[in-house]
Amino acid sequence: MVAGWTDGKWFQTSVAVIFGAIGELMPQEFIDDRTKMSGRPFNVEAMKAAAPVMRDQWRSQLLWIEERLDGGRHAGTGDWLVGTKPGMVDVHAFMNPWFVEKNIPEFLEECFEAAPLTKDWYHRLKEFKGQAPEEISGADAVQIAHDAAPRLKPASTSGDLRDFEPGDRVAIAPDDYAQDWVEGDLVIANADRVIIARHDARADNLHIHFPRVGYILRRA
Repeated sequence: MVAGWTDGKWFQTSVAVIFGAIGELMPQEFIDDRTKMSGRPFNVEAMKAAAPVMRDQWRSQLLWIEERLDGGRHAGTGDWLVGTKPGMVDVHAFMNPWFVEKNIPEFLEECFEAAPLTKDWYHRLKEFKGQAPEEISGADAVQIAHDAAPRLKPASTSGDLRDFEPGDRVAIAPDDYAQDWVEGDLVIANADRVIIARHDARADNLHIHFPRVGYILRRA
């Protein structure tokens, strides 16, 4: 639920704030890519015009974190958003301040003036080090997929609210501004996920998993 906010409404506010400030510095290749992805112009002037309102909106959402941290402090439940240890809720909430700091750090510092607990939370979370990533090439990833086989699962649409059947040819895409439809044969559709089967000349047989929330499923 937190991710739905941080990667949805708050992220879109971050995009407007950041590109309203630095959009004119973006290379044309980036602008063309975002225009193609969203299907509408990447309008820097419109974002610049909206930036004052969006900055207000952005700080107000940051203050939700402040409110949560203040409540936890008074309740004695710890210095993190949920419980006494940092978790995925903290990670999701961290993303937007990090994005802003990387591009317009002075704005983040201005917002932190009204959110001292959040500033402390943010810097403590920055100190955590995760597992070092292992880098592989795209070609290696395709080869791994080719050499593996989907885990066998009983095909089922039991409990689905629509009249889909296993084996139906379907397409699925995010429900946000970047609708990139992926086609395949339906394996599983239930309340929380969709699995489709695809055959690819490079990767052979694949099962691709999608969450139900945030995606649109239709017949191909």
